[in-house]
Amino acid sequence: MPTYFYDDKHLGRVYIGVRRDARRLIARWKDGHVHVSVPAGTTADALKRFLTVNREAIERLNHTVVAYHCGQVIACYKCKATIAEQDRLPGRIIFGHDGDDVVLSVPRGIDYHSESATRSISGALQVVMGERAPALLLPHAGEVAARLGVQPTGWQVGRGLRKLGHCTTQGVIQLSRALMFLPEDLVDLTVCHELAHLTHFDHSPAFHRLLDSYLGGREAELEARLKNFKWPILR
Repeated sequence: MPTYFYDDKHLGRVYIGVRRDARRLIARWKDGHVHVSVPAGTTADALKRFLTVNREAIERLNHTVVAYHCGQVIACYKCKATIAEQDRLPGRIIFGHDGDDVVLSVPRGIDYHSESATRSISGALQVVMGERAPALLLPHAGEVAARLGVQPTGWQVGRGLRKLGHCTTQGVIQLSRALMFLPEDLVDLTVCHELAHLTHFDHSPAFHRLLDSYLGGREAELEARLKNFKWPILR
């Protein structure tokens, strides 16, 4: 099945598979990305309309690839989050702290298999790690930039989840709070990607050569790991 990709501003990188026997467009999630099977001859405009009209439904499908349970420990950047149950909670998740780590207390008896519970826990994780991101992500990103001898005009933490990084034409680099759920070398992949845009504001061969040099020749390896990374949050 011939495959290509399309970058959607909401869903991120969407992988398109052309099926000669397909009669309609069908979307599913695999390895953290949307995969769409399309009939032969489907135009780019038809694909864009399908993704726009069905975006919310496609996003809802993603809850099936994330699962939570009591006692679960979720590795985060420079810390971890643990899910615990407590009696008599006021119908919402409560944040607590255990040193540098986070405890998410959920009502006892919660149905972890329900979409509402999945979304609530995922949202709570995003909020609490988003609050920590400026103090943890940005100093590290600055150290990476200093080591490489490049310097953006500014750093920001963004709330978007699908797009992990962005470099503006003014040289400001925005890093997604979703990076808080990645190991350090995959965080560095995104940081170095955006730093390379300070020199090449495209994805040309020259850009990838520079990025690969920033990553010590590991761009392909790290991109493959990121593609297959199992996210502990809904994206």
